[in-house]
Amino acid sequence: MLERAIHVVGALKQVDFVTAWKTISIALTGAFGVLGLLKDFKNKKTHRVTIWGWVSLGGIIVSSVCGIAAQFKESSDNSARALELAEKTDYTLHEIERALYPLEDPKININFTVPCNNDLLAANFIDDGERIWLIDYELSGNNDPCFELGNIAAESHLSRDGLAELVRSYFGRPRPSRVARAWLLGGLVGMYGWTLWGAIQHGASPIDYDFWGWAMERFEGAARGFTAPDFGQLLDEVQQDD
Repeated sequence: MLERAIHVVGALKQVDFVTAWKTISIALTGAFGVLGLLKDFKNKKTHRVTIWGWVSLGGIIVSSVCGIAAQFKESSDNSARALELAEKTDYTLHEIERALYPLEDPKININFTVPCNNDLLAANFIDDGERIWLIDYELSGNNDPCFELGNIAAESHLSRDGLAELVRSYFGRPRPSRVARAWLLGGLVGMYGWTLWGAIQHGASPIDYDFWGWAMERFEGAARGFTAPDFGQLLDEVQQDD
């Protein structure tokens, strides 16, 4: 008996209560919708609510409470997670800055810029069958070439090997430190920066587009990268002299 109780408690700890509450809410709503088709909720002669009507009303109230509770819990969890990630991100960005611009070893400090589009998502590459055109120069200007390469990789969902090939093609040979720099600058920091842009557009743009969802997609991508097991390795690789 005690072992069974311990097993039940352990199982309850694994329950995602937000999902459970949503499931209960949906199930009750569907069940009482079907009940409404099968039973009369009002007596046709007395016009009074029948027992099935009261049962249905109670079910709808429980269903609504479960749905609202799940929504509040989910919003609270998301807010807490966002705050935690924001606090960690501030520290993480300082670590990236220190790794990219190490004062004690200026020979590996890249301080040159080149003309960049700065917004090379996949849709801004046009292949006419003979050559590839780049479009949308609204955000163009001189920038670190590694930002451009990393931003291409992030927006096109390239693998790390794909980014390495992109870097090799640009620099003319394999450059592991530039791969790390590209992913840190254009990938992780770039996605974090695009999050801010998307949030601003969500509040200010007259365009009917889900800028908030777009921004959160980038934020989640940056957060995954900042908390990934290989993040420390990236900070080491970017400082290598290759």
